[in-house]
Amino acid sequence: MLIALDSDDKRIRASHNIIGFCPECNEQLIPRCGDLNINHWAHYPDSTCNYGEGKTEWHMKWQERALDLGADCEVPFIHNGTKHIADIVFNNRVIELQHSNIEKSEVIRRSNFYVGLPDKRFRCDWIIDYTQNNFKIIRTDRIVANGHHKKGFDCLFNKLYGDVFFDVGDIDEHLFKVTNFKIHKNFESNDYGTKVNLLYNYFGHLKQFNTLFE
Repeated sequence: MLIALDSDDKRIRASHNIIGFCPECNEQLIPRCGDLNINHWAHYPDSTCNYGEGKTEWHMKWQERALDLGADCEVPFIHNGTKHIADIVFNNRVIELQHSNIEKSEVIRRSNFYVGLPDKRFRCDWIIDYTQNNFKIIRTDRIVANGHHKKGFDCLFNKLYGDVFFDVGDIDEHLFKVTNFKIHKNFESNDYGTKVNLLYNYFGHLKQFNTLFE
């Protein structure tokens, strides 16, 4: 996790010689700080709390960048007995970061949750991790990349929750804004430049990450 609480319940980032507590279980955490990985918090080995587990370096990279741009991350919301932890929050925008496969029902459930909050209606954008994938099939009901199926994002266009972006590892932090899933096209490339050109031709809309926070 990137965010812990101090003794006054202030949200703090990990750094050397600072004490932080888990927002979920209130246990003291270990600040993991070094040159190889993004600074983050971790539970002690004997902890039974799983808060913050399963987060990849890809998640933390974008969250750290968002924090630097003035956004917040790992923000808890509770409504009607349901709790979700938003990956990134900025003004009226929630950004969900999706690295693994996800079902359409879960996409709809999370999006409905954020846009339906009574105190503040958020838009819910999604950034999908395709940094390691070679696109093989893109069509209405599924995207296949290296055998991994990612379904369900076409439903977001009909319901106007927010935008969907592909992250393909652009060094200048450009994302491909998806404007159409109705592409019955098979293509494959191991070359980064070719892959980017194919995506640009079919989706055609680049957006830089920092412009999401203006």
